[in-house]
Amino acid sequence: MLQKNYYKILQVSPQCTQEEIKKAYRKLALQFHPDINHKTTQIFNEIKEAYEVLGNATSRSKYNTTFFYYLVEDKNVNIHSIVQQTYQLTSFIQSGNRFTMDYEMIATYIHHILQPLQVNLIQTTAEKDKYQQIENNLYLTAAALPFHQYQKVYTLLSNVFPNKINLYNKLLKQKKQNWLGEKYAILIAITMTIMLCFIIAYLS
Repeated sequence: MLQKNYYKILQVSPQCTQEEIKKAYRKLALQFHPDINHKTTQIFNEIKEAYEVLGNATSRSKYNTTFFYYLVEDKNVNIHSIVQQTYQLTSFIQSGNRFTMDYEMIATYIHHILQPLQVNLIQTTAEKDKYQQIENNLYLTAAALPFHQYQKVYTLLSNVFPNKINLYNKLLKQKKQNWLGEKYAILIAITMTIMLCFIIAYLS
């Protein structure tokens, strides 16, 4: 059974916010409501079905995992289909909003692309240009991941693409430093705020 693209039905991108989903639903529900046009009942039902899933953050997260597994599912997998999968992924990353991006889903997506069968095809292909395209696309995707999600794909990517192990190690180090910097920056800001409050209270 094919996975319905609820994002397409609601005419929104997979990176949209919950508020944007709500607005899109209201607009489409009004446009295709059966009370206005009885011929659009089926369309309205699909819109309602899509909103029931995407309108709730929990059910949307579950749907996202299933939806992106479907995107990479290919019974006749070959090196060309794997290249296409990685291009889909980089396109998704580049067109998305980094503040609303589901990075856990992307890490899962990378693991799904690099299943044993597909890894074997990648590593044994005679088409070196295709190997490099896959290697570069997944590196660009990994570079966009935050530290914790990057950790989940680091070992896998390093093993599959040993030529880039130095770059993956460098990325790991940079992401860890950035994560620690952000973590301690927040703690410092909180501490400074508390100290400032005490000073103001003391002076007053």
